[in-house]
Amino acid sequence: MSAPFVLAVPSKGRLQENAEAFFARAGLKLVKPRGAREYRGAIAGLPGVEIAYLSASDIEDTLAHGSIHLGVTGEDLLRESIPDTDGVFT
Repeated sequence: MSAPFVLAVPSKGRLQENAEAFFARAGLKLVKPRGAREYRGAIAGLPGVEIAYLSASDIEDTLAHGSIHLGVTGEDLLRESIPDTDGVFT
């Protein structure tokens, strides 16, 4: 069995709400099978994908260390931690 694809989304606040709405518009419902206070989830009907709910400020660092494959966070947080982001966001 292969390891899951891990997607990190913010664990609370407006960024979490926006991320969930974004994926819902694409037909991908984020679910927390063990309850709302759980920090791991899934995408309904899409096996092999794990959702990691992290603080928005931890997502960039966790991505940089290779613990997750893709992350949703704020551009302001990325600009604070990555010196040359202008080429990335223009």
